[in-house]
Amino acid sequence: LEYEGGRYLFPGDTGRRGFAACPGLERARNLHLLKVPNHGSKHNLNPELLDWFQPSLAYISASGVGINPHPDLISALKSRGAVIYSTARSGNVWHRRGDVPDRAGFATRRPM
Repeated sequence: LEYEGGRYLFPGDTGRRGFAACPGLERARNLHLLKVPNHGSKHNLNPELLDWFQPSLAYISASGVGINPHPDLISALKSRGAVIYSTARSGNVWHRRGDVPDRAGFATRRPM
């Protein structure tokens, strides 16, 4: 998705093979936001994909119970300069861009 000059990728639970077969993946470079697949599992993204995507922001939807979001994936994203937000740490995450008004029940969150 391209919006107001930013690129956003919401891959669901796509894994490495799915990304390899994805038409149009060449446009998914220098992302403004990556919704990290599969609750932050380390098995869906590899270093090559992270280098390709180079997300400024990474959102992870995970309960925090068990191993996800995986610490190795968190480290890999941080080493590439991504600012990471996870529902495991901060509850609901709502992304605003442009002149979107405040929303009741949502507040500013701190990144991981």
